[in-house]
Amino acid sequence: MALKEEDPKSKMMGRLIDSVKEICGLPECKNICRKMHGNLIRRIKLLSPLFEELRDSNEELGEEAINGFELLRIALDSAMGLLKSANEGSKLYQTYERLCIQKWLDAGHKTCPKTQQTLSHTALTPNYVLKSLIALWCENNEKLANGNLEQQRAAAGELRLLAKRNADNRVCIAEAGAIPLLVELLCSTDPRTQEHAVTALLNLSINDSNKGTIVKVGAIPDIVDVLRNGSMEARENAAATLFSLSVIDENKGNKARAVRAGIVPPLMQLLKDAGGGMVDEALAILAILASHQEGKVAIGQAEPIPVLMEVIRTGSPRNRENAAAVLWSLCAGDSQQLKLAKECGAEEALKELSDNGTDRAKRKAGSLLELIQRDDGVVNQSCL
Repeated sequence: MALKEEDPKSKMMGRLIDSVKEICGLPECKNICRKMHGNLIRRIKLLSPLFEELRDSNEELGEEAINGFELLRIALDSAMGLLKSANEGSKLYQTYERLCIQKWLDAGHKTCPKTQQTLSHTALTPNYVLKSLIALWCENNEKLANGNLEQQRAAAGELRLLAKRNADNRVCIAEAGAIPLLVELLCSTDPRTQEHAVTALLNLSINDSNKGTIVKVGAIPDIVDVLRNGSMEARENAAATLFSLSVIDENKGNKARAVRAGIVPPLMQLLKDAGGGMVDEALAILAILASHQEGKVAIGQAEPIPVLMEVIRTGSPRNRENAAAVLWSLCAGDSQQLKLAKECGAEEALKELSDNGTDRAKRKAGSLLELIQRDDGVVNQSCL
């Protein structure tokens, strides 16, 4: 009786599963490459559930997909060789962000930044193994969108770690379409999943192209909601993400979107809650928003002067600097805000800041004192 021939998909998935098992069974690396060795094995191990799911599913794979998986199998074999060489004393190829390692080489260095071994050559080669692993994981890990709570949490957590590693990872993750899925998870009822999602977006936003993608998929209102209602870690990273999306001049539109999404009230609440531990983040973002007209108006409507004056009197050097910057933006061209600042004792506090603040704080304090003196001169003229 003839045995039923195994179909190409099952055969390929079986070979990939075996490759992953073999890699995961490698002995622990005990030399200088230990951390990178462990990280690569951990990432490869994540592929096993995907291969098992594809093997057991009824989904058919076309010839193109089978060929793609064959290329991945070859990449895994290459990874196996590299990982084995780490324990056998051979040189192990290192993965770096291209711009950073190029600067290292351009500076005249002839050694590996991590191992200090002398380089046999300085040619840079793209890490196709790592790129293919990240791309495949992102493209096929439907658990990020359709999995149960634990699966989504794990998937978002792994993307968070991958996006933290280097620039190539951030590009691969974005190109694989993970950003919209992470934005959806910002609304998760599971605090840890929400933390992973917003932190992954923070890490991805380091790449300027990803900033635009994050904004285009409508992330800002959801990030603002996390800032309002998330856990402490989620709120901190939501604030950092909004800062990252708004920090350069080219992102003026992002500032407007954030203001329209309602970012100012929760920032003011964080600023007033000195014991909440997020005064630094709130002031840094307010200083950016205050330079934008819509941001200036929204902040002015939130009755900010008393709390800004309190920070200028008692805050840390950096917070005093940012508070003075916000106050300057509010008072320049707005006599009502300037009047409120004077009523809150701004002149005395700003004189002290002009003597003892950071260089930027001294400049802002000096400019504000000039506004006050000019306004006093106008008032005195009107009384004559």
